[in-house]
Amino acid sequence: MLVFLNGISEITTVAEALKVYAERTKRWIILMLHSTLSSEEQDKVFDVAPKGVRKCILSTNIAETSVTIDQIRFVVDSGKVNLVKFDSKTGMHSLREYWTSQASADQRKGRAGRTGPGVCYRLYSQEQFDRMDAFTISEIHRVSLESLAMQIVNMNVAFSPMDFPFIEKPNMVALEEAVAALWRQGVLEPGGATTLTALGKIIVTLPVEIPIAKVLVYGCVFDQVDVSLTIAASLSISTPFTSRSFREPDQLDRRRNIIEFVEEQRDRGDVRKWGRERGIDTQRIYEIGQLRRQFRELLEDGGLIEKNVGEDSRERRIKAGDRKRLGEMKRDARFEVKKRKVLKTDTHFDSIMDKEENEHSIMDNVQAMEFYLKNREGGMREVLRSHRLNDASSLVLKMLITAGVYPQYAILDQYNSYKLGNELFAHTRNKPFAVLHPNGCLALLPEALDYDRSDKGLSPYHQLIVFATFMETTKPFLCNSLRIPALMLLIVAKSVHCSEDEHCIVCDDFVQFKFVRAADFFAVAENAASIRRRLATSLARRLEGDTSADRSLCTNPNIEIGFVMPSGELLHELEDGTDFVPFGFFNDSAQDTKVEEDLQRSKAESANKSIEYFCDHCRKMLSFQSAIDILRHKRSHP
Repeated sequence: MLVFLNGISEITTVAEALKVYAERTKRWIILMLHSTLSSEEQDKVFDVAPKGVRKCILSTNIAETSVTIDQIRFVVDSGKVNLVKFDSKTGMHSLREYWTSQASADQRKGRAGRTGPGVCYRLYSQEQFDRMDAFTISEIHRVSLESLAMQIVNMNVAFSPMDFPFIEKPNMVALEEAVAALWRQGVLEPGGATTLTALGKIIVTLPVEIPIAKVLVYGCVFDQVDVSLTIAASLSISTPFTSRSFREPDQLDRRRNIIEFVEEQRDRGDVRKWGRERGIDTQRIYEIGQLRRQFRELLEDGGLIEKNVGEDSRERRIKAGDRKRLGEMKRDARFEVKKRKVLKTDTHFDSIMDKEENEHSIMDNVQAMEFYLKNREGGMREVLRSHRLNDASSLVLKMLITAGVYPQYAILDQYNSYKLGNELFAHTRNKPFAVLHPNGCLALLPEALDYDRSDKGLSPYHQLIVFATFMETTKPFLCNSLRIPALMLLIVAKSVHCSEDEHCIVCDDFVQFKFVRAADFFAVAENAASIRRRLATSLARRLEGDTSADRSLCTNPNIEIGFVMPSGELLHELEDGTDFVPFGFFNDSAQDTKVEEDLQRSKAESANKSIEYFCDHCRKMLSFQSAIDILRHKRSHP
């Protein structure tokens, strides 16, 4: 029996109820089929049920067209499906429940008769079927249009994306917002929607989402190529962590050391067993390795990194022999006849992987051999070396990720309670009260965000959250999130405004940095402006193919753009008693960055101002440019 349900939550609820009945009757085996299962767990639906026992497979719409399962004689269709829609105003994807289309309902019905006669039971009326859409809503009305708009501009046609003759016209408001988003991400030239920037011309050649492509580019700029390749590849596929890794608490600690996979491969260990114990789908790890190689080749072809040096004749002979052996193994794998395994009566979806299987298919050996040959000993050592981070490289890594995913950032709510199990709220510019995903590292280690306990003068306002995915299911969740120093926003923000009178800097008309002392304000603003100029120069040189460009961004070693605000004060203890605005909206809609202009103007205005001081020794009012001048005058008296 194949049962179509709309989501993982519904599948889990039904499976738990059916398991009780199946254990009592010993006539059913309850299985699941959805995207968060490992490849091994998904393959279990193809195994044969023992004599006198039936399989009951609870599946999402993944089983509509992707797979054909033997022995399916009955199909139960709930008529529901979960679809992802993108909101261009908030930048958020929403996973919502809908009635399926008539075409999809017919596809589900056809699953019952693929390998023999069958019956389909629809849990809805004929009237409801008649009210369903004929076909599923087109993707052009459901997904982000940023990549589409970028590809249209790259075609060098004489009109903008808004004037493109679409076969099926998208929502024009969403298309306009996509073009605006491309400008904010530095992909389009300002003042129009028909020209790509140098960054955009590189991004359009990379077959990934724009934020992921920017991570790759900035990884080259910051000399963190290996780590950025891994990050980009990991974000481009489904998570390797299965539902099993979150279901069993003892695996939460073990899954952090994913670098053990490379060590296991280097030592030629049992990778399948390693992944099964940790709830990690090793097939996904192999995919990450393949994507890393593909991305590296694309960066080499684009001139962003240097190609590997030539090999000598001995190395070429060895690799030729290895490729021949690997080709033979792949040929054998194609003709391998898989043994049909028989399921155990007393095993279900939650225990089916408990029994270790020592049999390895030829394809398993092919994947392990391919990974080993592609990386070899030297390559694996380099991967292990480059992925062991220290404080300095971690800060650089945060910088390149921030530059890549900008403007996807949020500020933590001031009333969060940083205890395990509590929801942690954060506010984006267009969507307040988003929630850090409960399976994310920050939600599982909330004490890392609790700066109220800090003895270094920190507060929660000294940090921001950047994220790669904004997804709403039951709640709006920030996924793949990372904590960064708040002042990093000064380096990447598209709109920065300085106020000399208030000693504050406003980024994106959203986040305000307020300084107690004017000296701190000028020091941070000047250093941020310098870093922005040098980052832009380094990026431009790298995009032009100069792989030796200087990437030493900070010219003033005495100023650190990091977690600690220059004064080191807790923000609720400001000397002047003013309130710090953690987030808010401002009326100024100007978009150009004015850090340097405002800084120079403020300095000029300050130079014209003087401090009046009455000297008791001289017995007259004097004018000084700074408090230091006053101190020098006082010391001049005996």
